[in-house]
Amino acid sequence: MVERERKLELEKQRKRQLAILLGTTIPSGVAMIVLMILAVIYRKAIYHKIWEVILSLRYPKVYKYWRFLKGFDFRYMDKLIEDTKYMPKKAPKKESSETSDSSDMGVELDLSMYDSTLIKPQDGTSKYGFRAHEIFHYLQKRRYIISENPKSNDIYDFWSMIKNEGVKAIVAITYENDYDPNGSYIPYWPAVINFFGNITVRNYGVSDMSVAIARAFSLELTQGDSEEIEHISLYVVHGWKHGSTAMSPRHLVELYNSVSLAAGGGTVLVHSRVEPISGVFLFTYFAAVVEILEKGRNVKNEDEWDVMLIIKRIRSQIHGGSLSGLDMSYLFAALVDYFVKRRILQNDAMVAYFFKRYDYSLYIFNLRETPCMAPIKYFLFYLNEMDKGKLNSLIADFEALKPKNIDPSSITKFTEVSKLQQRDEAAAKASFKPTPNQPTFSSVKFRKDFGCMRFYEIPCLDANAVEGVDLTIKNDRYKNFLHANEFSYKIGNVERKMILCQAPLKNRCSRVLDVIFKEKLAGVVILSRDCELAKDMWYKYYPDRDGDMITFGGYTIENIGGMTENEKGAKAGLFGISKNKSDPLEEHEFRILHFLDWEDEGVPVYIEQFIHFCDLINSSFKKKKFMIQCNNGVGRSGVLALYLHLVDVLDAGGKFDMKKALLNLRAHRALSIQKTSQYVMVLWALIHHYRNDINATFPGNFRKVEKLIKDELGIGGIRIYTTIQPFF
Repeated sequence: MVERERKLELEKQRKRQLAILLGTTIPSGVAMIVLMILAVIYRKAIYHKIWEVILSLRYPKVYKYWRFLKGFDFRYMDKLIEDTKYMPKKAPKKESSETSDSSDMGVELDLSMYDSTLIKPQDGTSKYGFRAHEIFHYLQKRRYIISENPKSNDIYDFWSMIKNEGVKAIVAITYENDYDPNGSYIPYWPAVINFFGNITVRNYGVSDMSVAIARAFSLELTQGDSEEIEHISLYVVHGWKHGSTAMSPRHLVELYNSVSLAAGGGTVLVHSRVEPISGVFLFTYFAAVVEILEKGRNVKNEDEWDVMLIIKRIRSQIHGGSLSGLDMSYLFAALVDYFVKRRILQNDAMVAYFFKRYDYSLYIFNLRETPCMAPIKYFLFYLNEMDKGKLNSLIADFEALKPKNIDPSSITKFTEVSKLQQRDEAAAKASFKPTPNQPTFSSVKFRKDFGCMRFYEIPCLDANAVEGVDLTIKNDRYKNFLHANEFSYKIGNVERKMILCQAPLKNRCSRVLDVIFKEKLAGVVILSRDCELAKDMWYKYYPDRDGDMITFGGYTIENIGGMTENEKGAKAGLFGISKNKSDPLEEHEFRILHFLDWEDEGVPVYIEQFIHFCDLINSSFKKKKFMIQCNNGVGRSGVLALYLHLVDVLDAGGKFDMKKALLNLRAHRALSIQKTSQYVMVLWALIHHYRNDINATFPGNFRKVEKLIKDELGIGGIRIYTTIQPFF
């Protein structure tokens, strides 16, 4: 009996254990089956996540920045590029050497802060005729050199630098067949073979046709009797216009991959047609960023993974390099495209979403440009892209022009006359005897009474020089020199001729009248102020009252009808000029337009006054030749000439290129426009001139651009004029 009960108890225990076992095993099995089913269904996602973790450990800096880009809103690109955290230190300005009354002279940038990266000849003491800067970080695969394009007399030095610096690839962003004044780019490389001193360069033709926006040429360089041959790949980029980006981010990736393969560990040199443009910096930024992000794992140091800080470091090595918001968006897209193609980033939904947002930002931008069919569409497109970065780029272009680098062979007469006057001035100073009225020698007074030029540091080009003769002097000691040049051009059906001239000193007034009479000028525009007369900065050679006459040398000038002054800050009058002792009496009528309130060191605060004054010039002179005068003949005169030139270009449907227009002006009148503020003022005047077109095409752009300009100039409110009161 007891045995039976024990067996029954054991049986019950086995059943309970079996029940417990089944109760735990079946759910676990079901769970395992479910997990296996889920693993099969989501195997790609699981694999993707595991591989992403592996890649993020291998390329932590890429993924660190990718986390930022995934959540970045392209609408706030302006704020990103304007963040002071990412702004490099600006090059300081140094005052140019000047006499006490030459305040219209501008300031020159002190670029010595970039000398540590400046490429120099092997002697280490001299400098090249072009600026070339090394861009390097220890995490980069190779050195990059950003260079100016060599001039004709610098080509030997350029090839010598290429050899000495171990350049294995050259990226020449030279597309734009209307960039230079002659309308075409003259390459420094040979079509087949050429000799530059003891350097021989051979071109073996196109070596790579796989890059959509460039042609790759195979070059060989030898020097002297050396048997050493340098193999260089030259990429001539033809699909990247000045002031814009390549058509697609993949084109930049494609170009970089080809250049990187060709260069190996050698140096890559990048340049454009003149000074480096945005495309040069975009390529260099892209190259440096991808190389730094790919190498190393230090994510604690922001400088090694934050793209904006990497760019900031490069900008601290060379002047310029500011990019617009559109440029930066393009760069971000190219970076993501590169890392996806390299399989560092996986081409997943987040990447697709990133490009969707990028494409949408371009769509909104292009949508605004689509309806624009105005003759000034290129200017409107430019304004549509305008932000702080693009304005900084425009300013950097101006500051990099180095206006003081004048070829001595182009100013031979100025140099001769300047030296002669300086000797006369030195002799007068040596023989000077103090008087109670004049206790010290005054250079200003000497030049006013005896000289032919006010400033020795402002040259006058031989080409297009305008001479003025004093009919009462047989042999002029200063060879009839007048500090004046003619600036003329023809655009479509529009032809304009103007003479930029220094407002005369007292003893040269007769020569100004001689030019007015001989050239039969329609008029004279005076930008010097009346208050500057007391400082002997110019001499007033015209009478104010009706019927009054003044004689200078062999000419007499008469006021016809008095002077009319309006609230627009200008006055005007009609004058007659006659050549004395001529039989019959020779006469000529012309107008004088005098802008009254433009300080020699600044810009007009009320820009509408300037616009209305320019409208008055056009209505008074039509397209006839006239003269522009200011104290030094290049500052305020240059601003007016550049503005009128750009309006003519834009009205004719031409492309907007302030730099090209300024280079054209300076090819006729050296040093035209001295100050950055004067250059920016021209853009300010243009947006006011085309204000209605801007508002009709891109509402809101006028206010946006004007705010940027006024912030740069430090100008507050403006006064609006709605009507133009005629003078005549």
